[in-house]
Amino acid sequence: MPVGAGQPRALSRDNVRFQPWGAWLPDGKRVLIAGTEPAHGARLYVRDLESGGKAHAVIPTDIRVSFTGITVSPDGKLVTAVLPDGSAAIFSIENGQSRPIRGLETGERPVQWSEDGRSLYVLRSQGLPAKLIALDLETGQRTPWKEIAPSDPTGACSPISISSKA
Repeated sequence: MPVGAGQPRALSRDNVRFQPWGAWLPDGKRVLIAGTEPAHGARLYVRDLESGGKAHAVIPTDIRVSFTGITVSPDGKLVTAVLPDGSAAIFSIENGQSRPIRGLETGERPVQWSEDGRSLYVLRSQGLPAKLIALDLETGQRTPWKEIAPSDPTGACSPISISSKA
């Protein structure tokens, strides 16, 4: 249903049970959604909203669905995801091929891509203050970027989201 001007569109039913995570792709015509199908764990699917077509898996492997770890590149061609073993990788939305995230350390999760797509902001999920690091995807160079702590030291600061205009 539109939230502004426009007409509602019916989406075809398919056998994907969608999880509570999704993101618009930059073209504004497709959405990337986490979901499960029979005989599969959680995977990422693309659904073309203009055609109303069925969702199709864009990565061939199961992933973990959480508030951090799944991020879409500014050009809409790549996505990060956390694998069942806890490691994270970059996947091509077009062909599902993956590559490791150079410089990512155990326990860190991608939070957002830089606006130019050359870096990822990553978060170490343990401890306070929460430490965000800018990770250069070509070199693996790590640059401390921000530290975030709750005003109440007994509090928590999770999940953390940042704008793509960081």
